Amino acid sequence: MNCCKKCQGQTLVKNGHIRGQQRYKCKSCGCSFIFGDKRAKPEAAAKRALAVILYSLGKASYGFIAKLFGVTRAAVLKWIRKEGSLIDKPKVSSSIKEMEFDEMWHFIGSKKNKLWIIKALDRTSRKTVAWVLGRRSTATFRKLYSKVCHLTECVFFTDDWPAFAKVLPKDRHVIGKGE
Repeated sequence: MNCCKKCQGQTLVKNGHIRGQQRYKCKSCGCSFIFGDKRAKPEAAAKRALAVILYSLGKASYGFIAKLFGVTRAAVLKWIRKEGSLIDKPKVSSSIKEMEFDEMWHFIGSKKNKLWIIKALDRTSRKTVAWVLGRRSTATFRKLYSKVCHLTECVFFTDDWPAFAKVLPKDRHVIGKGE
């Protein structure tokens, strides 16, 4: 028996015709589809994979990839977001003993459109191990701290921004980065 393409439900009803083929609607999830949809082409998967590789290597922009494959920039963005959602988030190593937090801002188009980047650096390797984007707020910093809160032996070095003091454990928080 045929089932829904989205939820694998068995409660299907006929729902008109499109391009000369019967359309079905799933009563469980509301998905509307046809069986044997021939619009998906096998070479499209290869294009998507190559687009993601080019973008992730930093060798091409959305616009260049879109021109290369004859699709829109929005399609390229959709491909990259879809592949990105399938990748596991990187884990912060539990061997880190000293971490430094810092915030900086960036703007797009106008300085009125500030975007804050708050990052966590391993003081030994000087590598960024985690970061978040958002407003310069305690809530944004909490998102970053949630990525490193499993480091129970780590000492945190910061500047004097009050959000750091509100979130970080007082016994492992050092204000000052001079060491």
